[in-house]
Amino acid sequence: MSSQRNQLTSKEPHPSPIAGGHSVLVGGYGSPALPSPALGGDEKFITWAQETSFTDRFWAMEMEECWAVIWPEHLGSKEFLAGVDLAAFAADYTAITGKPFPAPAPVPVPVPPPASADDALEAVAGPWAAKSRTRPDLITLQAAIRAWETAKGY
Repeated sequence: MSSQRNQLTSKEPHPSPIAGGHSVLVGGYGSPALPSPALGGDEKFITWAQETSFTDRFWAMEMEECWAVIWPEHLGSKEFLAGVDLAAFAADYTAITGKPFPAPAPVPVPVPPPASADDALEAVAGPWAAKSRTRPDLITLQAAIRAWETAKGY
């Protein structure tokens, strides 16, 4: 561990192998444009009492476990819920823990059946065909749409 601590204090990225690990609190986002390589990763965190960062590649290869805190206030926030599939999250929670989701179960929103292709075409072409047309090619198209509407029962 002293090797990793020394590399951290040098303020340079450290390519040495991971020897063990420890818990860190990730709470920010880095920017490769920052002058300090230590803060140029994708996620910022505190370790050994210093702010540093790691890349998405590091996260994908070295992260073994991740915990996220979701407060009851999050579940009452439209902004938070807009970015979360709560039904899938609740199902995943139950699958992982074997326990019911500890918040009100999300009510599935019924998905309306998709409109038929004919209905979708009529919704656009019908109003267009109802207007007066003067160009010969548009008059021909208008007549074809009206014949199609009659054949389809619109």
